[in-house]
Amino acid sequence: MHDYDVLVAGYGPTGAVTANLFGASGLKVLVVEPSRQIFDVPRAVHFDGEVMRIFQQLGLCDKLLEIAQEGNSLDFTNGRNWQLLHQDLRDIPRHNSWANNFFFNQPLLESHLRESVQQHPNVEVRLGWSVQSFVQKESAVSVDLSEDDGRKTTVSCSYLLGCDGASSIVRQCMGIGHEDLQCDEPWLVIDLKLPEGIAFNRKAFQICDPNRPATLVPCEGQHIRWEFMVNADDDLADLESEESVRALMAPHLHRLSAELKPEHGELLRAKVYSFHALLADSFQQGRVFLLGDAAHQMPPFLGQGMCAGIRDAYNLHWKISGVLNGSYAADILASYTSERRPHVAEIIKTAVSHGSIIQNRSHVLSFFRDCFLLVGRIVPLLVRFLRFDLAWCLGDGILDRHENRSADNPVGQTLPQATLVAQDKHQLSDEALGPGFSIVGIGNNPADYFDAKNLDLGMQLLHIADDGDAIDINGSFRSWAQQNDVDLAVIRPDRQVFGVLGSKADKQVELAAMLSRLRQKLGARTL
Repeated sequence: MHDYDVLVAGYGPTGAVTANLFGASGLKVLVVEPSRQIFDVPRAVHFDGEVMRIFQQLGLCDKLLEIAQEGNSLDFTNGRNWQLLHQDLRDIPRHNSWANNFFFNQPLLESHLRESVQQHPNVEVRLGWSVQSFVQKESAVSVDLSEDDGRKTTVSCSYLLGCDGASSIVRQCMGIGHEDLQCDEPWLVIDLKLPEGIAFNRKAFQICDPNRPATLVPCEGQHIRWEFMVNADDDLADLESEESVRALMAPHLHRLSAELKPEHGELLRAKVYSFHALLADSFQQGRVFLLGDAAHQMPPFLGQGMCAGIRDAYNLHWKISGVLNGSYAADILASYTSERRPHVAEIIKTAVSHGSIIQNRSHVLSFFRDCFLLVGRIVPLLVRFLRFDLAWCLGDGILDRHENRSADNPVGQTLPQATLVAQDKHQLSDEALGPGFSIVGIGNNPADYFDAKNLDLGMQLLHIADDGDAIDINGSFRSWAQQNDVDLAVIRPDRQVFGVLGSKADKQVELAAMLSRLRQKLGARTL
């Protein structure tokens, strides 16, 4: 008998989401975190609609909408103030039903996540404690912990999850190397809070000035995030001084408001950080897993660092929970690296692509870049690589890709979230799907093709049609199904599409075969 089912090392956003997910599964969880207080300075400032969908499952949407601001638009400009490229962030289709971009206050987000953890009596949190070392055994992990006052103890757990950040002790103990995707640049990161009552433009800017590339992002409330690339001749200590910071911001204040003065606002932080693009060689070693910055680091140009960690947690929790409750074979846990690593790699590469545009220091190359982006306003296909849609595909794992690996195939992508009406009640479709696997039929009743011998799978069936279980009032499912030729879709607990059947499929035969493949992949006795 182990002391805990899961030990979560680290209690930042990734660790707190992980604790919430496992807490809701009823498992016995221990969270350890060296810091006794939430770090009261904004760091991450962005999450996307897919992550809001995960917060939706945690019941936190209403609280988070109070501390978040929907993204407005993004402009790429150059040193001459030319608008090179404009993207209205509100025009991007809302695949997840929520806005695609939210800017938020991280300390308040962490506070809400930790309050949510407190509703789970099966989750124990020890602040001031950290992992020192561990030993993996055949059926458990023995973990040595120490408190900041010098006390030490050893506990056992079925699985150890390293959510302990970029300098992860868990990763160091695992001895796992990393791939460097080449984006090591120092930037000055500034957080400014403007006084209440000062109105300003909420457009975000990537300022592609070879003399000093910069980023300007209005976040939630009166919070403004600034980032300035460090020049080779900068004195770092002087660069972080308030005088230097305000001088750097001054030429760009007009982008926010003509009324702003350099002395306006309270400086919350001014610190030089080195951006990295690193990817652990593996996210798993036996019973130990890496999540968030412990597994991957990326430059902030897409605002996907925290999002990637939360997706890690969402991908892993249903698999470990299923293994621990005896539903799935432990072999499925190898799918964590095979699914998440390629997904994160694509995100990092996209962020590096953004960085290569913004960070160009050559005046000659910058001229050609400016011309390219200006042409991209006329021919959007040229700048499609910038991926404002924020959608990437899982790598091979627990998916029914079979022989269909085309880029536009929906397998390995998230099912869209729709607004449904059933018995005069409105609800988002994730709430109708429930916590396990499901089969969604769009205009086709899954029950008509579901073989009774698969009843033990415990799979939920949802028929979307005027005469079905629910009506898709916004047409989100219908549009997605038509675009991808989907009549039936098998959906995983993390809302990823396991497999699809189209209009030409022999649905009864092929659905049975698909569920048989799913059973084999899971080593499942029941879903």
